[in-house]
Parts: sequence; structure tokens; C-alpha cells
Amino acid sequence: MSFKIDIHCHPQLKPYGRAHAYSPLIQSENAKEVSSLWYSSPPSYVDKAANNLLGITQFPQANLSAAAKADVQVMVVAIGCIEKGFIQFKGIAGLFEKVLVNLTAGFGKKRIEVLKNMEDYWSDFQQEAAFIRSGEGRPVQVNNRWMTYKLVRNFSELNRLIEQNKQVPEQNTPGQPVTIAVIPCVEGLHILNTGLGKAVNRADVLAKLKALKNSPARPWFVSICHHFFNDLCGHARSFKSPMINTLDQSEGMDSGFTDLGKEVLEVLLSEADGGPVFVDLKHMSIAARTYYIDLIKQPKYEGKVPLIISHGVCNGAKDYTAGGPTHQTIGNDFYDIPLKSVKAGYDRTGKLIDTNQINFYDDEILDMIRSKGIIGIQLDERRIANDMTFKKLKKTANTEYNEKFQYSKLVWHQVQYIAQLADRRGLPGWHHIAIGCDFDGIVDPLNRFWTLEEYGALEEFLLIHARNFIGVNVPHPMKHPVNQLAAEEIVRRIFRENAWSFFQKWYG
Repeated sequence: MSFKIDIHCHPQLKPYGRAHAYSPLIQSENAKEVSSLWYSSPPSYVDKAANNLLGITQFPQANLSAAAKADVQVMVVAIGCIEKGFIQFKGIAGLFEKVLVNLTAGFGKKRIEVLKNMEDYWSDFQQEAAFIRSGEGRPVQVNNRWMTYKLVRNFSELNRLIEQNKQVPEQNTPGQPVTIAVIPCVEGLHILNTGLGKAVNRADVLAKLKALKNSPARPWFVSICHHFFNDLCGHARSFKSPMINTLDQSEGMDSGFTDLGKEVLEVLLSEADGGPVFVDLKHMSIAARTYYIDLIKQPKYEGKVPLIISHGVCNGAKDYTAGGPTHQTIGNDFYDIPLKSVKAGYDRTGKLIDTNQINFYDDEILDMIRSKGIIGIQLDERRIANDMTFKKLKKTANTEYNEKFQYSKLVWHQVQYIAQLADRRGLPGWHHIAIGCDFDGIVDPLNRFWTLEEYGALEEFLLIHARNFIGVNVPHPMKHPVNQLAAEEIVRRIFRENAWSFFQKWYG
């Protein structure tokens, strides 16, 4: 098993946005057009400079051509309309607003106009899902090798597809392509037409949820909320400077589940309509995460529902009551010092603002492992380490090799932190970690690891860090035999084996 797996990315987000400039709104048959999931435009020097200086990521990151070049054969693709809150800027209006959004996300002006007038998330979700399906099964040549993609609905279909890929010759034909498996998920249940700033129709929301569980793009799991309040549950603060000054997340932030949200949870996890749709913890507030984790520990769900963190990282603190990192370890590099700056707009009352709660606490990571769940490490500079760590790093990472070494080490530190945390509790430490890059989801990628195409390099450098950690001819640094793995096995687990085992156990 040599291929790679990513458990959270958005290859369709930019092509779907760009397709709004054309009619009909379907994927282009030409892989070189911006409205194709295969469209590839590796970042230029100017693109990289803009990303370094401004955090702008206009180039496509998770396109299927990049995936094909890195042998990413399984992608969990997050579907869900961009929320209106993204184009409702405080203090910025008119043309500058459109240009800013266009630059940061690469959606295109037509898509921004649609979002400004959005009154029906549900129809947009269906259209986005249809856009993905419109290119399904179409052969495309990437580096002289024919490729395609297919949506799968369960592990049986996934396994069959991967087994077929093993039989494809190196010099293949359009009739025998290598197929990338696409597993649909949903990021944000605002797609049920909640969070639109108007009264929510309970019966309509539940009817749409039933339709979602029976749809051709039935998600394997969903995140209940995203960046803004959606009448179902509170969200965690997800923006840092400068976006924190222009995007207002205050409504509903840090609140728990609403009564309607609790009903939605019950329907999602019920055996009706094809069985449970699992829930992704990402983006939930602390109150909502606590409620959900307690819920699945009840006899009704215990052992039947895994905790999923599709794209996340640790913040280095034991729990939400901690005022800083719990251990004097690499976790110190994760935790951001709470901010206090009325002038900068962080809080008009002068209250300290904690930007760590979007990331995950030790107790939550341990609960995830005990539930036989999974975490996909998010490859986003704004998440993976604190600002102080990046300031130090940018002064020392001055060659290509050194940049790759230093930035990949940030990923490794997240992996090592989880493994050591679990090992101290006698739990399997390396076995529930994958990659969930969140590429094309408005992220600031790690320097030198700009797109999926760089996964091969990331794998090589993680192996270097794993070998440095394990050491040579010395006692293994991990206490429990289950965690005393070779460096090569650890890295294989991160890029494929853990996700594959998770699919095998939980994917329908």
C-alpha cells in the first residue's frame, strides 16, 4: 500500500466558484480550464511572495492533477456553500471588498456576487455536488498517465476501486485509468438553510436533513458548524489578525447546541435513512464539543460512534480551563498568548481574546483515541504553531532544504505530541493520526509544501524527523510496546494506513 490519503480537502471550491462565469454551470471538459477539478497552476515566485507577505493563497492547492502527481488516491472532499459572513466586511466596502475576497480565495467575481445575494444554501449545495459529479469518470492525462475520479459510498466500493488501481499498467489508456476515490463529507450544516439571518423552519430543516442522508452525495460525516452562527450550535473563533478585524464572528460564538441542533444530532446519528452520518468536531465551540463528546459516551452511542477531527491540531493545553500549555514540551510552540487590543479590534470591551479554542485540548485528543477515532493534521500556518514560533522560524529557514526541514518539523511536532500524550496514558499513540490538509479551504499553507503535489517531499522530511526521534541503537523513546514502532511504519501510518484502517472500521 504505497498511495496516500487526505481526509479533508476542497478540490472543487475554486473551480466551482470560477464556473459561475460560464453557462451552464458544469465542470469544463478541458482539464486546463479554471472550472475543472484537474486545473493546475503551480505557484509562481509572485504567488509565493504574496502568500509569505499577505497570507494570500490564490493558486489551486488540492486540484486533482496535484493529487495524481503525489499518488493521493483517496480524498475526503468537503462540500458546503461558503457562508455569507465571508463577504460582509466591517469597514470595507465596494470594489475593494470584491477584490480582497477574489485574491484571498480565488473564487471569482461572479461567485462573490452570488454569495452576496445568497438566500438558499441548500440549492447551492446541491449545485456544488452536481458540479463534482459532472466530471466523474472522465479520463484526464497527467504526466503521461491516464487518471479519473469516482465518488464512493462505502468501504466496499473504496476497496474495490483501490484493488482495480493496482492492476493498471504503468503505460495505461483512457479506458483503463487510475481512479482517485472521492469520499463526500459536508463542512457546515448551514446548507440546510440555517444561518441566513431569518427565522428557521424546523420541519424544513429536518426534511432537508433526511434528504441529505438519502442524496447521491450522502456525506460520510459532517461538521455541524463552520465560521459563523447557523442556528444549530456555537462555533469557535477561527480568524486571527488581520481577518479578525474585518469579519464578525461574534453572533453565537462559544455558545452550545440549540434545541434544533440537538434534534439534528439525533437524526444524523440515527439508524434511519441509511444509518448514521458521523459528526466532525472541527469548528464547534468548546460548549458544543463538550456536549457532543458527553453524548456519544452514553450507552445509546458508546462504541458505535468515533470522534472525528478531520482537519485540526493540538493547542498544547490540557483542557479549556488551562491558561496556557500544560507541559513544558513542544506544546509550548502551539499555544498562542491571548490577545488584548481594543485598538486593533480584537475586543471592544478590552477582554482578552483566546484564539486557541479552534484547536484541540489534550483531553479531547485522548477521547478521540479512546473512541477509535481519527485526527487529520491541518497543514495551515495559522493553526499548526503559534505566532512566536513562526517569527523565530522565518529568521532561520533561509535555504530550500532548511525551509522544508523546519516547516515539516512543525507537522512532526504535532504528531509527536499526540503520540507521547497517548503513550503516557497507555494508549496507542501513532495509530489515529492522518493528514487532513484543508487545502483550498482558505488556508495559509506551510512554506515549501504549497499543494498536494508536495506530499512526497513532506513524507520524506517527516521520515527524517521520525528517525531523529526514534534514534539509532538506543532504547525506544516510547514506553509502551504498542508505540515502539519503526520510523518508516510511523510515517506510513500518517499518510495512509491509519486512515485506511479507519475507513475499514467505520465507513459503511
